[in-house]
Amino acid sequence: MPAHRTAHAATTLACTALLTTAVGAAIDFAPAEPLPAGEAPLAITLADVTGNGAPDLIASNQDGGHLTMYLNDGAGNLSGPIDIPLVVHIHDVVVADLDRDGVPDLVTANWQHNTIAVLRGVGDGTFHPPVFHSVGGRPWSIALGDFNRNGWLDIAVANGATDDVSVILRDASGAYLPEQRFSAGASPRAVIAADLTRDGALDLAVAVSGGAGVAILNGDNTGAFAAPTAYTTGAGAWSLAAADFTRNGALDLAVANRNDNTVRILENNGAGVFSPGATLATGNQPWSVITADFNNDGVPDLALGAATSNAVTVLLGDGAGGFSFAANLPTPARPRYIAVADIDRDGDTDIAAACFNADTVATLRNLHQSLATTCPGDVTGDGQIGFDDLAAVLSVFGTSCD
Repeated sequence: MPAHRTAHAATTLACTALLTTAVGAAIDFAPAEPLPAGEAPLAITLADVTGNGAPDLIASNQDGGHLTMYLNDGAGNLSGPIDIPLVVHIHDVVVADLDRDGVPDLVTANWQHNTIAVLRGVGDGTFHPPVFHSVGGRPWSIALGDFNRNGWLDIAVANGATDDVSVILRDASGAYLPEQRFSAGASPRAVIAADLTRDGALDLAVAVSGGAGVAILNGDNTGAFAAPTAYTTGAGAWSLAAADFTRNGALDLAVANRNDNTVRILENNGAGVFSPGATLATGNQPWSVITADFNNDGVPDLALGAATSNAVTVLLGDGAGGFSFAANLPTPARPRYIAVADIDRDGDTDIAAACFNADTVATLRNLHQSLATTCPGDVTGDGQIGFDDLAAVLSVFGTSCD
């Protein structure tokens, strides 16, 4: 290849890489779309409960004694609200196919009643009456996983008043067994299930608001869990999320510390031993943290719900365990818990928030377009290469040769 053409090709590749970094790193969300909910909506989830391939929205109402549901028509249009009567003070709601019939079911944590409720799905967005199971005091959060490796999803529940985790296993027929309790530390607020040690067994990570920060309970594939290993993260650990933030093949943790306005990253050494990573100042008493790739660069990012603000905060990951502020996305008052999914099925991850003080839920539609889906040089993502793309390049790099 002639030298000038080689130089041109190298310059083109360099510009493409720079554009991918500079333009692809941005995020762009439409204004929040509020929808009526019940009294003091708290937890929120996005999952397809009708079988049309599009995520529906379900929120728990702390004070209203019911769930609020909006059904997705497949194109991102949400219809509702639909009330699902239950009990007062529902603190969490999760969706999964618990009875292996191909239809999603619901599980709720009922804070005031010291129970969980299982509502079997019909498949059309309706549910059978709840079946209640006793757990510890003030159940706050739910995680699902096959803890005893028999093919059925079991249930773990963080109990805020009894300082432990209830584990409800399933037997070979799928029947629910009486709860077992495992100590976790003072005032658990959240629990997630993941294979943190990479041994093929699911472990539990618990946000312990009255203790050091995080307790890790290693699983053994029989449904039992080891005594907790504590890691200090900050004051008032309230929520946590797992992803490979450092890209070493092991799941790291992000912990929202409500009382000192931070998120702490715990980096996994690959064998389930954690060391302190970045501490991110957030403000606004972060109530929840969730991870997703919001700018389609293949690197996990973070989104935070807040106890004292009217916005969802997005932090972009760098793939090495670091994060940078991207945006505060305005919402109705106090978006405590958030959920993520591609609501409008356009290839980008959207956000839904339960806005506690406004008695609403709100969706935030992600407008970002991945450069990976466009042809080389099509910076604007409109399917054509033209002056708009040149303008986008100049807006990033400027016109000076200095």
